[in-house]
Amino acid sequence: MNVKIIEVKKMNRIILLFVVTIGTLFLAACNLNSDSAEESSAYTVLNGELLKESVDELLITAIENETDITLDDYKINITEVNNIENISITTFLLENNESQKKNKYGFLTANRTDKDKYEFHDFVINEITDEQPFSVFHYSGGTPTEVERTLRISVGYIHHEDISKILVNYDNNYTSAIMLGKEQETFTEINVGGSDEITSIVALSSEMQIVLKMQNLLHP
Repeated sequence: MNVKIIEVKKMNRIILLFVVTIGTLFLAACNLNSDSAEESSAYTVLNGELLKESVDELLITAIENETDITLDDYKINITEVNNIENISITTFLLENNESQKKNKYGFLTANRTDKDKYEFHDFVINEITDEQPFSVFHYSGGTPTEVERTLRISVGYIHHEDISKILVNYDNNYTSAIMLGKEQETFTEINVGGSDEITSIVALSSEMQIVLKMQNLLHP
């Protein structure tokens, strides 16, 4: 796991972005009704386009322009960057400066252009709740490519410190697994172009004991 700390200075504030580059990892087997999933807020640029030279710069601009979130109140932690073909998917946390608590998480999708710039596509920001050992939300949309394909993303936030592995089960009996790094706080499951749906998710401890099962999670 490669961790890079980036300082972004803007309008006399410093935002530390912790960038964890992790390969796309996959998950399998689970037990909580999807009705308990948190509501998400999705924002899409409709007028004009956002084009930046880095994903962290793009993320900051998108949050400032497309939400009512005041970044002076938050520190942005970028936890994962997954690149699939020309699609960049960035998972991040927002930590409240006053409470020192991470209370929002989400992802940003962007198209990597031929000029090595990042063009905004979409992003979702979700509230963190700590009622379960991990939280998860799902997204279904299209890829930011010339030929659009289905893009399905599931993002989770880890509350339980002993969770070391996440498994995701699909309705075609395929299981993908995410091995979590030390102190890793998020996981991201990505499905490009596939029609298979997630049916369940399970979190395992370092001793491979079940910490939490979620089921009936057919992807939207």
